[in-house]
Amino acid sequence: MATMKHVSMSGFSQDHHAKPTDAMRRLLQQPAAPYLEPKPPLGPRPLFAIANDIINHWPKPNYAAVPFIKAMRDLTTMNDNYGSEDARSLVTYFLSNAGSWRGEDARRIKAELNAMLK
Repeated sequence: MATMKHVSMSGFSQDHHAKPTDAMRRLLQQPAAPYLEPKPPLGPRPLFAIANDIINHWPKPNYAAVPFIKAMRDLTTMNDNYGSEDARSLVTYFLSNAGSWRGEDARRIKAELNAMLK
């Protein structure tokens, strides 16, 4: 079987079937880095992400909730404003017009928004 060679970044060819060097052996004998659990997100999700989630999970929203969903797509935090309306008011108005939205996703998203209002 022919050995494969390629040119490294340094311009020197390297043999892919070469025996490991002492430095490589030492490197391979070192313990692997520990697995780190992913960190939970810092704070609540941005409102635009929640609005996109609503759009994806509520195919035919109540006509009265639509303007508030659209407004939330332009907001990040509960401290933002959309025109003269603050985000807290828009989220409250959305929730009052989303009573007909049912199901697991609806409960999850409404609970998330209610938690952000507290």
